[in-house]
Amino acid sequence: MPWSRSERRIPVGRRSGLERDWDWSWEPPTPEGARPQRWPWVVGAIADIALAVGLTLATTLVVLLAPLVEPARVGLSLAFVLFLPGYVLLAALYPRKDDLDLAERLALSLGLSIAVVPLIGLALNYSPWGIRLNPILAFVTLFIVLAAAVAVCRRLTLPSDQATGIPMNFALPKWPRLRMADRLLALLLVLTLTGLGVGAYFLATSSPDSEEFTQFYLLGPDGKAEGYPTAVQTGEVFTLILGVVNHEGQEASYRIQATIADRPALSLDSLRLANNEKREMPVALVATRKGSHQKVEFVLYKADDGAPYRTLHLWLDVQR
Repeated sequence: MPWSRSERRIPVGRRSGLERDWDWSWEPPTPEGARPQRWPWVVGAIADIALAVGLTLATTLVVLLAPLVEPARVGLSLAFVLFLPGYVLLAALYPRKDDLDLAERLALSLGLSIAVVPLIGLALNYSPWGIRLNPILAFVTLFIVLAAAVAVCRRLTLPSDQATGIPMNFALPKWPRLRMADRLLALLLVLTLTGLGVGAYFLATSSPDSEEFTQFYLLGPDGKAEGYPTAVQTGEVFTLILGVVNHEGQEASYRIQATIADRPALSLDSLRLANNEKREMPVALVATRKGSHQKVEFVLYKADDGAPYRTLHLWLDVQR
C-alpha cells in the first residue's frame, strides 16, 4: 500500500542518516520565525535627535538670513538656548529608556542647557573669536550636532527594546487611565509651554518704543571684556576699545568725552549711528600725572542733551 504524503519519510542530509516526517504543505513563517524589521525601530530611535538637529539648523538659518522674522526667530532661539543643548547631551549620556523617564528628561534638559550655553560663552571669551553672535551660534550648533551624533551611535548599539526612541506604534494613553501625578505633570508642562509661547510672542511683537536705549561698553585692547590696563608709566600711551550700539528706533547722534583723574583726555563729537548700528572705536589715551587709583571715565552724551546719558570707568595706577 503506497504511503500518503504525510506519512512518507525521506533522508535529511547526505551522511547523517537522520530521517524526519516531511509535510508537503507550505505554511507562512510564524511571527517568531519571521525576520525582524529593523528599519522602523531605527527611524524611531533617531527621530527625536533628528528633530533636535533640524531645529538647530533652522534656528541658525533664521537668525542669520531672516532676522526680521521676529516670532520665528525668538521662538527658535528660546528652544536653541534653553532646551536643545541639554536634550541632546542627556540623550548621549543616558541612551537607555529606563535611565530617565520623560518628565526627568524634560526637566534636566532645561537645567543642562542653562549650564552648557554659559560655559560655551565663557570659553569663547578666552578665544580669539570672543563673545559674538556668530561664534556663539556656530559653537552651540557644533555642540548640539556632536552630542546628537554620539547619542545616535549609542542608541543604535543597544537592543531595540532598551534604547530610547519614539515607537512607530506610539499611541497616547487614555486620559482617565493616567495617574493623578501624571495628569498634574502633563498640565504643568502644557502651561509652561503655553507661557513660553505667549512670552515669546509678546517679546517679538512688543513696540520698539518700549525698548529704546543705547548700549555703551568698554573692551580691552584685544577686543575682549578683559585685559584692561591697570598700571602704566607717565606719558605712556594705552589703548581701549569703546563700543556704542544704537537701539533708539531711529538715527541718533552722540558725543563722547573721556577724563583721567578729572583731567580731559579725549573728545569725540558728531558720532552718528543708524538704528541698530554698532560702532567699535579704538581710543588711545595718555596719563600725564603720577598717582595711584586714578579714575579713567568715559561719558556718552546725546547730541541734543547736555546731561550724561551713559558712563563707564576703570581705575589706573600711573607710575613715573
